Amino acid sequence: MCIAIVNISTSVIFRKLLFPSSIRVKISLVFVTLLEQKAKEQGGRNSCAIELKKRAGGSRYFIRKWSDHKAWQGFASLGQALARSGDAHELASSLVYRLERMRPGIEAILKNQNHHELLLKFIHMQLEKSGLQASEQIARSLAAVIVSTSQNQKQFDAHGPIIAGFMASCRR
Repeated sequence: MCIAIVNISTSVIFRKLLFPSSIRVKISLVFVTLLEQKAKEQGGRNSCAIELKKRAGGSRYFIRKWSDHKAWQGFASLGQALARSGDAHELASSLVYRLERMRPGIEAILKNQNHHELLLKFIHMQLEKSGLQASEQIARSLAAVIVSTSQNQKQFDAHGPIIAGFMASCRR
């Protein structure tokens, strides 16, 4: 079962829970408060944080400013592509997880002046390598979600596509 708790100000939490509903509500309120703090601390004012928690432990976060329209549109597009992945072969969830193993290469790309073009080419090649329809839109969406900016530094973050994939699996 997928549970979504939305706090309008700064946070959203998605979680697989096995608790009775009365306990779920109390636990969720604590998580929303902690997630609001994380959004404000890491994303700054006017940010949103999405947290994915699994029963096995560990959390993954996707934190962006509300005004980062490219990242949010990319996040939504990835979710839709992953939800359709069985039919349209647009994006495989395995590629989303493989990105983490490619961290050193992606971080090296982000240090270049023309990092945006290089990253798009890299993602496009990975899509083709996976035997998928190498859509320019999917490549752009993936690039927008995996690159965050903190203190004017571009950083690689593989959690966004993983969270989008989890949310897509809840819709199937």
